[in-house]
Amino acid sequence: MRVEPVLASAANAPALTWGLPLYRQTLYAVCENLISAGPIPGGDIRPVTWQVMDAFWCRPTPAEARAWGSYPYDSDPAGTAIRPLARPLIIENGQCRRGDRAWTGGSLALSDEPARARFLEQASSADLRGAPATN
Repeated sequence: MRVEPVLASAANAPALTWGLPLYRQTLYAVCENLISAGPIPGGDIRPVTWQVMDAFWCRPTPAEARAWGSYPYDSDPAGTAIRPLARPLIIENGQCRRGDRAWTGGSLALSDEPARARFLEQASSADLRGAPATN
């Protein structure tokens, strides 16, 4: 028995339009430079990789949030819920909820100070850890 995916389309047009080819090209160039530079001193880069990813995911700069937050995130297997990975938080009826924003750190970086403060006052521990949003 062989299992093969059935794709909605041959290409992910929103991701390609966003800049996925440039992202891949950049990632491959970084990896190539790491490999060509020889062995990594100390051998274990997991701790520093975790530190970089934690800083990026939980405390991105506004520029990082604008670039990566514009990625067309699709949380729906049917492909009907494509939204930016991060959007500014807004206050509605005195509340600032995460809603369907997938990247909390990015949304905080894109938000104005009143919305950030209100969100942080009422955020769950999962939201504060940057756990993915659930629909």
